[in-house]
Amino acid sequence: FSMSCYLVAVVTIEYFINCDDSNLITGGDYDTTCVWSAQYTLPRHIVWPMNSFQDFYAGFLSAWPLIVFAYTGHPFLLPLYEELARPSIRRMRKVFRRGLGIIGCLYVLISLFGFLLFLDSVCSNLLLNDFRRHFDIVVAALGIALSCILTEPIFAYNFRRMIGMLVWNKSAKHISTFWHVVITFLFVSANVGLALAVKSIAVVFGFLGSTTYPLLGYIMPAAFFVKMAPTSKYRGKKILAVIQAVVVTIISLCSLAYKFYHPQELECDNAQSIG
Repeated sequence: FSMSCYLVAVVTIEYFINCDDSNLITGGDYDTTCVWSAQYTLPRHIVWPMNSFQDFYAGFLSAWPLIVFAYTGHPFLLPLYEELARPSIRRMRKVFRRGLGIIGCLYVLISLFGFLLFLDSVCSNLLLNDFRRHFDIVVAALGIALSCILTEPIFAYNFRRMIGMLVWNKSAKHISTFWHVVITFLFVSANVGLALAVKSIAVVFGFLGSTTYPLLGYIMPAAFFVKMAPTSKYRGKKILAVIQAVVVTIISLCSLAYKFYHPQELECDNAQSIG
């Protein structure tokens, strides 16, 4: 979370410092990207880059999994509830609203200033844009990479725990050392192989946001609510839950199919090399 806040602050500051350097930001395609400048113009094809229905559904199906991925925090609600000093539904709702508000502000700030800075030259991964190896951007990129590496043991532990329960019906601490090493090795090897095979993290977010994340965050919770709620209560909410599950399922399947037909990620013309 601290690295995310730092990244938002860095991108915002970079906009106010560099938005008037057209050669740095857009390769000279625009005079300036500073909204307060008299020379500032925003072409129509950037404001509304959809000239046909094909452009609309292509953009929508590409953005859908990223939005789902960004706003799926449902699996963490119960662990957070257990960590509250005085657990209650009222306090949990307060945590949820404040957390959603904070991440919403972070998303808006980084997307707004990232877009205003590079316009149609922005890469799917903002950190790939050519900041001319500015030190703060390099630190942000390295920090995000380091935070991902440091969270790997947590995911490896959960993976071992699930394998142990499914295969041997044992908890992670009761698995033998041999299988502990083998499962961890296979898990880390699969992650490294995926990282080497996929060049853009947007592709990974796209597949996760159209498969596991909508299933865990929007489809299964709706199904559990309909199944577990008393038959004579919450009829309106049950109908909304069914509609939610159906709509999310249809859109996610369409997005997944679109990803299979268009798996490639366009090369970013304004990319930088950190190395």
